[in-house]
Amino acid sequence: MPLKVGDNIICKYQPRYEQYKAEVLSVKDEDIVVRQTESIPVKVLKGQHVFFMANGLGYFAEIVNIEGSAIFMKGVGAEERDSFRVEDIMPVIVQKVDGDVYMKRAKVISEMGVDISRLRKSTLDVADDTVSPMLWKMLVDINAKLSIMLDLLTFGKEGLMSAEEVHVNLSASGMSLNVKEKYRLRDCVEVKILLPTSPPVGIIVYGIVVRVKELMDMPGSEIAITFIDMEEDVRDELIQYALKRQREILRRQREYRG
Repeated sequence: MPLKVGDNIICKYQPRYEQYKAEVLSVKDEDIVVRQTESIPVKVLKGQHVFFMANGLGYFAEIVNIEGSAIFMKGVGAEERDSFRVEDIMPVIVQKVDGDVYMKRAKVISEMGVDISRLRKSTLDVADDTVSPMLWKMLVDINAKLSIMLDLLTFGKEGLMSAEEVHVNLSASGMSLNVKEKYRLRDCVEVKILLPTSPPVGIIVYGIVVRVKELMDMPGSEIAITFIDMEEDVRDELIQYALKRQREILRRQREYRG
């Protein structure tokens, strides 16, 4: 069932998880208008990307205008939550794991990373009038860069900075890729992925090998992995990344045709 007026939704910002409750005021084609229903409104910014669920579908939109309590969005996609899928090239590490894989927990390993562009927009909101806006901006920039450096150290510790980039078909429910190691059906695996966002996001997920296809023209095989016990924040990262990539691909196709 598509989005409709009166639906109550929870909007989640990209690339982090700040969220707010909202009511749908208007829906016309790709144009969506919502109103925050929080007792303490969350500050929203023009140009921010938003993900939300409604009636079993996942929606990806961009905030194009704000008028009072009304937030105007331009929708760019709607599908069943886990069906957003994208093909891309990114650093991936797949390893077999022993024991009960169902006891292991997926996680985001971007410890401190932040969206620099969003932080810079926040320089307009200096909480203390005694602080120079220029000094505040410098502090925000320094904080953002230090956070990304800490992330890069974390990625290096997990082996993702030196991991081979491979072609993947990725969704929130699983992935397929070519591997050189031998895998069998029902093998339990740990998968580390460095999503090529800005800043990059690292995740660790666990899954089961559900398909193995030997490659004819090169060593190794193509395997398909179904993710299990996905944490909500990890699932959101995968969905939002797939949506963003789909949007980039559609934009390039339109530019090429034009």
